[in-house]
Amino acid sequence: MKYTEEQLDAMSSKVASVFGERINYLSRGQEGSLEHALVEVFERHNGQAENIPDEEIWGAWIVMEAF
Repeated sequence: MKYTEEQLDAMSSKVASVFGERINYLSRGQEGSLEHALVEVFERHNGQAENIPDEEIWGAWIVMEAF
């Protein structure tokens, strides 16, 4: 699915606000795993970052930690 630049920016801002500085200390493998989990969340919400609760963003973090 294709998303607009505005949608992607909104998701990036949402992720940054939830994770804060933690996002800067991930390994390459963790980044890939987190990105994969976040893309699934984003797609479930049809690219509407404002509809994604912080808990679901944290859920992607938990998925990343599991792998």
